[in-house]
Amino acid sequence: MDVRDRIHEFLERAWVRNGIIGVILFNAVLLGMETSPAIMDRAGPLITALDRACLAVFVMEIGLKLVAYRLAFFKSGWNLFDFAIVGISLVPGAQAFSVLRAMRILRSRLLEAEEQRIAAERSEARRSLVGTGDRNERVRTYNFPQNRVTDHRLEDGDRKNFNLDGIIEGRLAPLFEALEEKDRRTRLANL
Repeated sequence: MDVRDRIHEFLERAWVRNGIIGVILFNAVLLGMETSPAIMDRAGPLITALDRACLAVFVMEIGLKLVAYRLAFFKSGWNLFDFAIVGISLVPGAQAFSVLRAMRILRSRLLEAEEQRIAAERSEARRSLVGTGDRNERVRTYNFPQNRVTDHRLEDGDRKNFNLDGIIEGRLAPLFEALEEKDRRTRLANL
């Protein structure tokens, strides 16, 4: 595993992603505090220093993503969004646009919702692929006392019982031929 792969793995960890979201939220609070003259009179230098620290975290995040993903970084709209917002924040005199960093909250919420939707779809797809194991879902039954393998995909009119010893020894041709014949008949019937 090279450095790029390690950085990629690091960036994909849940605690890192949640940490970045935490910094985004903290930065949004700081940006809100910057709009209050009373708060800035009391703690202006501290708020400015914390704001710059947040910006440094964002720059490191973008830099690590560029190293890990290379040109693929620019294929993601969300990465472009982050790149533009952090880039604007680095421009001197662009403090009026610093509020755009708070928009990353919206991005994080949308991204989280999209990830949950994808996870739900994957979960449903997995669930649909895995059966309950009931007898009616079985593809094959191995009956050792009778030395028989039954392929339940084949209908009663087909040859659906095969010699277990032959199957174990690797003589699968009769089974495959029966399945191919069934597939041919099914395809012809669907024409």
